[in-house]
This record gives sequence, structure tokens and C-alpha cells, in this order.
Amino acid sequence: MVRAAVFVLVFALVVQIPFVSRLLYHVPIAGKILGTRPPFEMRASYDYIVVGAGSAGAVVAARLSEDPNVEVLLIEAGEDSENMTHSIPIASALLQRTNVDWMYRTEPLEHTGFGLNNRVSFWPRGRVLGGSSILNYMAYVRGHPSDYDGWAEEAGDDRWSYENMLSVFKKSEHFHGEGDEGFHGDSGDLDVTVGRPETANPITNAFIEATHEILNIPKGDYNGREQVRVGLTQTTITPQGQREHTARAFLDPVRHRPNLHIATHTQVTRILFDVACPSHTPDCSPRASGVSFVSMNGPNAGPGRVTATREIILSAGAIGSPHLLLLSGVGPEEHLKKFGIPVVRAAAGVGRNLQDHLMAPLTFDVQPGHTISPARVQGLSVLTEYLTKGTGLMRSNGIESTAFMRTKLADPAGPPDIQFHTLPACTDSIAHANLNMNMSALNARGASSECESIFSVLVILLHPKSHGYVELRSGDPFDHPRIQPNYLKDRRDLETLIEGMKAAARIGQSRHMEAINASLKRFRSEHEMHSDAFWEDVLHHLVFTVYHPTSTCKMGQASDPSAVVDSHLRVIGVHGLRVADASVFPRITSGNTNAPAIAVGEMAAALVRRGRPLGD
Repeated sequence: MVRAAVFVLVFALVVQIPFVSRLLYHVPIAGKILGTRPPFEMRASYDYIVVGAGSAGAVVAARLSEDPNVEVLLIEAGEDSENMTHSIPIASALLQRTNVDWMYRTEPLEHTGFGLNNRVSFWPRGRVLGGSSILNYMAYVRGHPSDYDGWAEEAGDDRWSYENMLSVFKKSEHFHGEGDEGFHGDSGDLDVTVGRPETANPITNAFIEATHEILNIPKGDYNGREQVRVGLTQTTITPQGQREHTARAFLDPVRHRPNLHIATHTQVTRILFDVACPSHTPDCSPRASGVSFVSMNGPNAGPGRVTATREIILSAGAIGSPHLLLLSGVGPEEHLKKFGIPVVRAAAGVGRNLQDHLMAPLTFDVQPGHTISPARVQGLSVLTEYLTKGTGLMRSNGIESTAFMRTKLADPAGPPDIQFHTLPACTDSIAHANLNMNMSALNARGASSECESIFSVLVILLHPKSHGYVELRSGDPFDHPRIQPNYLKDRRDLETLIEGMKAAARIGQSRHMEAINASLKRFRSEHEMHSDAFWEDVLHHLVFTVYHPTSTCKMGQASDPSAVVDSHLRVIGVHGLRVADASVFPRITSGNTNAPAIAVGEMAAALVRRGRPLGD
């Protein structure tokens, strides 16, 4: 009890230290030393306005402001990213359902979700500088080459092909570790690290060896020559052991630029348009001229407007970007009219095509002492090791190993259809609340509410055939939109997940897992264990989001009625407006989506900086 109390006291003190330093930001000379500046008074106009400072938006603003001849305004609804808890990898779960989280939730799921309260899935999204790169579990996964070749085909533009996108990934990356030669960058802004087997959790190493042996998946670099690999997770964690979110990597080094203004605590409510042509002119399109906002930020507090002389780049994420477009009159015509929103541009694809990765945990009992638990993390020695060396349990991102496989349902020459993450940790009350788990229903099926000596293999569906939507709940910009992911609507998704669960169960029966006394926890079902009906029952109770929503403003060609942006990320039929975030993915990628979202930010900035006439 005393040790826990001392830990809480020391931890609380450490967390507050950044706020002391923030007081110095109001002193001009200190601002120069610390690389930031005091609050500014927003100008009436900028060359570029970037809406959303998340995984892509932070990159866009940093790259555009490299040109000293342009002025860039970056607007973020949430706070700055100075809190130390934002930097501690193991603290990820503690950040959900806080003031740095938009705290979205879905509509009741129609086809699954019996293990969720009211069948509602909680969808955390970052509301802070750095966006969801502050909330995520830091896995750095690019995907499969065919993902990007498919994008290029849909967009009609080879710049989105894997061959070109590889150079974009390498531009951002500063890779630390062993990887395939020629596939990683060594001088980019974003630190990417890989653990070492000798310091990894024994459960993690056992899973890697078992997957290699049972599924015949080679060990190695899944961001290299071939994605179907198993290995330690590549993470956006610095060599010093801190979370490498995009605010740290891309914004912190450039905050001193006089041509970059960053407005936090400022929520954009609508995009403003100059409709400079009569409605009977078929070839005329509206121009985005600025944004309206409500700010809680110092001299800019209150409602306001700001204009862009060149372009507005919308980087509010796969939920926020379509929501803002709809509020601003760009979207399905009948849907806009339902809420009395004047139609600026009819665009049927806005908010449609929602895709997300779905996961199911397969849980095993293991011998005590290896799993990450609150009791182990709260040890003073653990805190001391992290603060002095940047190592130990607090440096872990939780999902320590990653694997990709093709089930018998996948194209043998195509991308993998299943991903595994290992979680050598128990799920406690915080995790249950974050996932909105209905513990009464799950306890009846054999799940435990206690933090036991267990680990989970997270079985992830990579290419869902079931697509959902984001749409308005009302015309009020402060009302969250309606989100319906339609998980497992298409039975093919269920069949693929069943194959993934079977593979994970085989891994758990290997000699490597027996060496750590792993045994599959029993799920109570009326069906014979390990039968397809059994796994279907499991999946309908134990499927959760992996926090990867994409594709709600998909990129495509003007001839595609579902496309929202073209290959330059320009909103089709509108001048002066682009979208740059995970919402533009034509199809979801084969793995975690943070790295591809960062790459979209890099591409967007490059496309804008190439320049084009304002009237183009």
C-alpha cells in the first residue's frame, strides 16, 4: 500500500513537470529557447489553413511552412501535447475517454457485438496536437505493396503506387533496428524502433517461434521485402523510450517558425465557400474561401472566421473530415436537405465506404510473472528504470509482436487477410471500459473481470467486405455524427476471422507455448469447441474495433460517383479544398493505419507545394 502511494505521488509529480515548463512559454526569450512561442492573435487571412493537427495534418503544416514565403495556420480542436502521459508508451489505455479523446461511439451494431454494452462500440479519436498518434498503440505498419498499387489504379495516378510510396515512407522515417536493406529511411523526422529478442517478454518470443514453426511464416521485417512475416513490432517509440507522436516528430522542431501559427482549443464548425458563378453554369464550381470556428484559446476566444488565399487542407480524420464536409454542404444531396443545409456541391461518396479493422482476442492462461499487469507496472523500480534509462515495462507499447498470414480464403499472390498482435497483458477495468465490454454477458461465457496471468493473441481482419457510413445526427457542429461500421454484415468477413482464430489456436498448442504453460481459456458455448459454429459464437461476442477507421472521403477518378477527392486530394467539383488523412484511402491497408496516414500527409504537402494556378 505504501509503495503504491509513493508511486502515485512520484508519477503525479512527473506528469505535472511539463506544465511548469509551459509557464515559461509566455516569456518571449524562453519561447525561443524552448522552440515555441506565446499565444498569438489570429490574422484575418493566411495562405493555407490546415484543419486538424493529427497524424497527417501535423505533417502537412510542417512541410508547407518550410517555405518562408507562405503563411500557414494549423487549427486543432484539442489541447497541446505537453503532458508527459502522452509520451509514456504503456499509458495508452489511460488516455482514452479523457479530454484528448473525441469519444465517438457507434450506433448499435446490427450484425454482431453481443459482448458490448447496448451493442455500441466506443471509437476513440485524438483531440490533441498529434491526433490519434497520441492515443494509438504505436505500431508502425505500412501495409502490402498491392494496397498502394490498388490505390494508384483507382486514382488513375501512378504517384500512389507502392514504388513511389516507398520513397514517401522512407522520407519520414528514422529507423533504428535491423530491417531489410533499402526499405527504411535513416534521416527522417519520425523515429521508428524495433525491440530486441533478448529484452522482449518471454511470451512474445514464444509466440514468434511458435508462429514461425506452426504456420511456416518466416521471421523478419514485415515492412520490408515481404509482408507475410512474424517479428517484434516496429513502433513509433524513440530510442529514449518515448512515444513518437506526430506533434513531437514534425511540429515541435518547427514551432519557432514565424510563418506557422498553431491554434489549439479551436474547433472548426464549417468550411466557407465563395460561389462565384450562377447556378445554371454547368462547368462552374464553388471555391473554399475560409473556415468558421469557435475558439477557447486566449486572444482568439469566441466564434470567428479566417480566410485562406490559396487552399484549405482538411485533415480532421476519417470521422471529422466527412462530418465537416457534410456540415458545410458537400455530400449526398438528400441527406443535406434533411437537415436544412444548403447544398454547395452534391457528392454521394462523402461519409460512405467506411472501413475499419475488426479484432477478436484469443486468450490463454500462462505461468505467472510474465504478463504486464498494473501491479507490476506500479513498482518503484519500474518507474525508476523508465525515468533513468527509458527502458522496462513502461516503455512497452503492449502489442510486442506482429504477424501476417494468408488464410486459405486469401489470394495466394495477394495481400495477407489476417494480422496477429500479441498482448502479454491482462485486461483490467480500464480496458473493459475503453472497449465498452458487457462484463456480465462475457462473465457468463467464461471471461474474467479480474487481472489474471494471461495473454491474448489479437486476430485482426485486414480486408473487410462489410462497409459502413458516417452521417449527420443534426446540423449542429458540436453533435457527434452517426457512425455505423456494419461489422460482419458480409458473411465472408466472419469466415475469414474463423480461419484466423483456428490458426491462433494452433499456435497456442505448439511446444513453444507449452514451455510457458499456455492453455486456451475456455469460452462457454453450446457448440463443440473448435468447430466453425463455436468460433462463430465466440466472434459474435468478442469482436472489437482496432481503431482504424478509413475511406470515408475516398480518392478516385471523377467518373467514379463514390469518389470524393481526385489523385491530387482535391475535393472533386470544388476549388481550393483538399482532404489529407485516412479518410482518402480508397481501400483500407493491410495493417495498422498510422504510418499510411502520415504518408498521405507527406504526399498532400508535396502535391500542394508543386503549385498550380489558383483557378485550376
